[in-house]
Amino acid sequence: MLDTQRAVFKTWSMTKHASERAAEMGLTPEEIRAAVEEPERWWVSPTYGKTNQTRGRITVALGELEEGTLHRRVVTVLWATQEAWRAAYRAGTAQGRPVRDLSHLPSARRGHRRRAAA
Repeated sequence: MLDTQRAVFKTWSMTKHASERAAEMGLTPEEIRAAVEEPERWWVSPTYGKTNQTRGRITVALGELEEGTLHRRVVTVLWATQEAWRAAYRAGTAQGRPVRDLSHLPSARRGHRRRAAA
């Protein structure tokens, strides 16, 4: 379920794990910044309680506000769609990660019509 309010914070940083994931995924700093600062959608994970924010092909999970500050940390970075996860498994970039049920993730194809060939 989507939350009606975005995560509140003024500054942010990344954990070591999130930085490693971003490098493993071949993400640009611009992609990460956009997901954190200008998400297309956001929600609170019912499993982990983290605020998740998605933009483009990635989702970032944000930790709680650090006490007495408006600072949040990016805890991890994930692919946003089933197709992106499957591509990562096929390419070997998700090596060592267990294959999970991806059916809860949105499909990039959902709601998109195929364009007619020109």
